[in-house]
Amino acid sequence: GWCFMTPMTSEWVKKAESDFDNACTLRRSRRANRYDGICFSCQHAAEKYLKARVDHAGLQVPRVHDLAMLVGLLAQVEPLWIVLAVELRAINNHAVVTRYPGQWATPAEARTSFATCTKIRSLVRTSLCISP
Repeated sequence: GWCFMTPMTSEWVKKAESDFDNACTLRRSRRANRYDGICFSCQHAAEKYLKARVDHAGLQVPRVHDLAMLVGLLAQVEPLWIVLAVELRAINNHAVVTRYPGQWATPAEARTSFATCTKIRSLVRTSLCISP
């Protein structure tokens, strides 16, 4: 069936899960400054999940970190996902901005990033026939 995953798609999924696990671990942590890490891990997980779907579609996986661009690329196989572009831009911004001094992710941004990442994870896993 069309849900057979190539080793490369499977590897993207494994890498995405690793980042998602990091985000989950940080969310359970009681440390005060974990919000940057949550946003960062969520961006990485969402990016790798989207790249897994791009790879599964037989498309060239671009070396970009722009989640909205990736979802745009997927429009030919997952046209309904395009509505997530705005949410994905927000995740991207948090992950990039918080790499530098003077900018810290807020609890609200961490919550939003995790919610969007979880949504992407669920959509991609469903489209790849991976159980929830």
